[in-house]
Amino acid sequence: MAGPQASQIAILGAGPSGLTLARLLRVKAIPYVIFDRDANPFASSASSPAFDGATAIPYIPPTLSNQGGTLDIHTETGQLALREAGLFEQFEAHARYDGQAFVTVDSAAQDLTRQVPGPHERGRPEIDRPVLREILLRSVLEPLDPASPGQESTAGEVIWEKKVDCVEKYEKEGDASGWHVRFEDGSVAGPFKLVVGADGTWSKTRKIVTPATPIYSGITFLQSRISQANPIYARAEEQIGRGTYFAVTGGKTMICQRMGNGSYNVYAGVPLPEKWTNGNGDILESQAARERFIREQYAGWDKSLTDLILHSDAGRSHRWPLHSLAAKDIGWESVSGVTLIGDAAHTAFTNGEGVNIGMFDALQLVREIQRCGLERLDEAVTAYEKDMFVRGKEHIESGDHLAKIFYAKDAPREVIEWLRSIGF
Repeated sequence: MAGPQASQIAILGAGPSGLTLARLLRVKAIPYVIFDRDANPFASSASSPAFDGATAIPYIPPTLSNQGGTLDIHTETGQLALREAGLFEQFEAHARYDGQAFVTVDSAAQDLTRQVPGPHERGRPEIDRPVLREILLRSVLEPLDPASPGQESTAGEVIWEKKVDCVEKYEKEGDASGWHVRFEDGSVAGPFKLVVGADGTWSKTRKIVTPATPIYSGITFLQSRISQANPIYARAEEQIGRGTYFAVTGGKTMICQRMGNGSYNVYAGVPLPEKWTNGNGDILESQAARERFIREQYAGWDKSLTDLILHSDAGRSHRWPLHSLAAKDIGWESVSGVTLIGDAAHTAFTNGEGVNIGMFDALQLVREIQRCGLERLDEAVTAYEKDMFVRGKEHIESGDHLAKIFYAKDAPREVIEWLRSIGF
């Protein structure tokens, strides 16, 4: 197969970074095509209705099965990208400014810090990840009215159910060189003048520019949920509030976050062997398993905290082994026709910046493409990567620092010092 005739830019991955890039290119009337491994826009949802490519995308409520969490979108990065993409008003309609509330406690459930956002505090509102993805998807998939003045051109498309196998150089005598994208179903797309890897932590595009691969941090998150139908919901709501509730002591954490529908995600952050989950598939999925997990991991923690895990909704939990690239790996000689954005470029230990940095990457890359033009894409990539390397390295170093203090044996001592240093 080949990409659309006019498309010189291929984006691999329809996550927030890739979709932000596509939307910004569409606004600038620059042709592109996105390839994504999902079968359709609904493939990550608990229910996957048929999708014909033309129907509007309904709201997809966050569920454990679609890995929906909540994201804080920052003024100077993620929000800036949304403004330039013409999507800020849609974002504001779903943003939860009261979600900026942040409470830190120790294992005895005693307050360490408590931040309540003021009425005019607008810096880091929360939005459900599936809702942000819906806004971005709508902006690249829904047909535009050609009769409406000021509408941007329909400049690209999304091709679903395309899991990347590799990106390979295309060279043919008498023909323009470029890059082919080979998929696991045996099909090939291209050639493209520029392939942008927005394909996340385990990027297949990254190996074109660097041999670096993410390493396991030693920490795994186990996610469960407390829905409004849960018998402990009222108590959880009073305890957690409308934002983030963060418990930390002795190398273990528990993070609770309110979602847009009022439910709570509960994350148990504990040090575990990388392959631990292979033989522990039932963890948190039965009462007996949860009781055993609490005895092993949260012995001595206050019952009001451990009950948030013990009595969370029945059913499957999700496991998130946390990985990171090394800061020293960020910075490579630019490769003609290939670049990376988001986690593909700078996977880091979770620090609240990942999606924001990825969206900002997209914004900066489009700015450079617009400045240089499609005939000077290599110049645009080199200029983009020069700045991306700096923020990518800082992003990874920030994640490394948080991993060190959050999971230190003497935590929360350093955590309190850090929170005070940033104004909590």
